[in-house]
Amino acid sequence: MKEFASVKDRILDRALYTIGKKGSMDVTVRDIAKEANVNVAALNYYFGPKANMIKEMEELFISNYNDTYEALYDDNLTSEEKISKMLNEILLYTLRYPGITVVVNEKVIDEKSEIGKCIKKNLYKNSLIIRKLIKEISECSDEQAMFYEMILLSSVVFPALSNNFKQEGNQINFEDNIDRQKYINHLIMIIKGDKL
Repeated sequence: MKEFASVKDRILDRALYTIGKKGSMDVTVRDIAKEANVNVAALNYYFGPKANMIKEMEELFISNYNDTYEALYDDNLTSEEKISKMLNEILLYTLRYPGITVVVNEKVIDEKSEIGKCIKKNLYKNSLIIRKLIKEISECSDEQAMFYEMILLSSVVFPALSNNFKQEGNQINFEDNIDRQKYINHLIMIIKGDKL
């Protein structure tokens, strides 16, 4: 995932975070400025109207979204490694932008949304690859691969959205690389039919 060095990029990152945290595009410029630790004038300076910032933020979202699936296209990785790396990236992305799945769903449902059309197209393309990889590692049917895909994706999105579990006694710290990878490895073992 990208790190943001410039003030403008940090504002975009925090705008996406704020929208994801709220689970809605209905955030104020003041909310974004507060989260980015800048004044409202900085947002006006870098973006002008809020609509310009939203457009650039959507472009950042698409770029980040595509990055989460990049491992699927890495020919240097095994099928299992591709799935593992993709799940890790999705989990990290959802941790960084909690609630973003609500916004994604909102955009996908909106027939007029260009970002929604782009997401749908990429979801379909990536889904076909994920299912193919699942079939390679688990020797399952097409229908089972579809179910396993849903199980895997749900299993990384839900914990990230519910990361406050660790405050309630959950022993998995999803922000820790080792704990996160152990969790992902267990998910893959389940799909493969291996004993834990």
